[in-house]
Amino acid sequence: MKALAFAAMVSAAASAALADSDHRKGTEGLSPLDYAVENTGATVLSCDVKLAHWYSDHLATIAPQAQGGFTLWSDAATGAVYLMNEAQDRMPVERLWCGLDGRSWETRHEIDLARRGGAVATAPILRCAAQETATDCR
Repeated sequence: MKALAFAAMVSAAASAALADSDHRKGTEGLSPLDYAVENTGATVLSCDVKLAHWYSDHLATIAPQAQGGFTLWSDAATGAVYLMNEAQDRMPVERLWCGLDGRSWETRHEIDLARRGGAVATAPILRCAAQETATDCR
């Protein structure tokens, strides 16, 4: 009986902690950062993000001489940048890059994230070309 009471207490405490957390969903209060990427190179380009120390996610694959893009979300008050997953969880973005498809991390060009607390951020229009050893984005 004591174990059942303890389990109920732990469950109630966990529910209260979750309710008090700052985990918000959806894009309310956020501004879209619509990235447009033109692949000016002769190889397929891949753009990706780092969401945690151990997790990355794919944003776009862009064929040679083609255009593509993706949307991230910015919190103007804090400067935080998010990627939304299918459940509309706000996943904080740590890094953004484009590189040679299949080897984007090794050949990456890191793209500055629009982190401007106190101002509405805008995404740049990127022109990228991936090579075997490096990628150049302007």
